[in-house]
Amino acid sequence: PDIDYTIPAGNVLKRICGKNEDFIKDSFYACWKDKDVTRYLAVYAGDANARARHGKEMYSNTIKAINDLKIPSQRKMFQEYLNLLKTDADFRSGVSTNYFYGLDLDFRSEMAAKDSFLSFIQRIAVPEGGQQKLTDRYFKALKDAGYNGLIDTNDAGKLGELPLIIFNGKENAELVERTKITRKTINRAKRAIEMLDG
Repeated sequence: PDIDYTIPAGNVLKRICGKNEDFIKDSFYACWKDKDVTRYLAVYAGDANARARHGKEMYSNTIKAINDLKIPSQRKMFQEYLNLLKTDADFRSGVSTNYFYGLDLDFRSEMAAKDSFLSFIQRIAVPEGGQQKLTDRYFKALKDAGYNGLIDTNDAGKLGELPLIIFNGKENAELVERTKITRKTINRAKRAIEMLDG
């Protein structure tokens, strides 16, 4: 749906992360809805590959919004991307180079623009090649439009209903608690998810 979300100041976000993250990153993944938190505890924290990447210990970081966080709808996310393709030659060139082997595609075609957006958004957290520069430019466009984050479309509908990527985290949020995730916590979350999914 074309609905922007506002997470009011004082609301709590949760982030499942590795043992070394005892600070707020400028950009970070987080969950806001209770069901999403439970699902990430069950699926992500309980995943052997995730634990291998982050270390044997994983934590649930409680993060408080100190300002209202405005999140665009997926339609607005695409519109901001499309606007960059039309108005920013460097961004358009970077998208062509990173996803279309340097071919000068006609992004006036909505289908070509949508295809490139899906490729771009899937790799938004990958800092290799020219992706980080494109991500930074896209985040800046969203910030300029008054947003503080976006929907993590890679996980939306799979791991959560409204998983988020927050940017300007150091300005807009504070870490209030770190809790070590135990096997008991993971198993309890798995049982809760089984009940939710029926």
